[in-house]
Amino acid sequence: PGKVVIPKSILGQFIGHWLFIVFGIYMHSAAQSYLVLGLTGLESSMGLIRAVHWASYGASNFLPVGPTIDRTDYGTLFIGTSIMRALIMGAIPLLWLSGSLSFPVAVLLFSLGPIFQNLMTTADSAATVSFLGKEEAIVKEGTSWMNSRYAVAEFFMPLLSGILLGVLVQSFGSPGGYAMAYAVY
Repeated sequence: PGKVVIPKSILGQFIGHWLFIVFGIYMHSAAQSYLVLGLTGLESSMGLIRAVHWASYGASNFLPVGPTIDRTDYGTLFIGTSIMRALIMGAIPLLWLSGSLSFPVAVLLFSLGPIFQNLMTTADSAATVSFLGKEEAIVKEGTSWMNSRYAVAEFFMPLLSGILLGVLVQSFGSPGGYAMAYAVY
């Protein structure tokens, strides 16, 4: 049998989406702790905010995500959760610019974001499985093609996000540059 051909335009949508996710994750990972350090001046706040983030992400695993995805269109759920997450994280630079971003507000936002992130990534995984179907050759080819692109993203996106974060901090100072990173994330 010949090689299975999956339309690259469709796979490109998955890859392009993944590139943005990886870029945002690395921006967020670098910016979050330094943002709250700048807000509080306390190094202990850096660990606390990461604990809040991961506790929220972990707790969201107890939500009925699977049944929700089974009863909902993947695209609708994916887009809806992406929009909610973008609104939550996008509030950070707006609140900072207005002088309204405080540590308690940051804790609230960083506890809500992971809930929508978890729903979004689970919907994305379900959509990928649905997209590839059940034919073994297509699943192998599609998975191989996507994973090779994901590996490239995991190599370059931390570097690019670090450069952009450095530019933002140079432009807006600290914690402003870290807050502005969430306009990109």
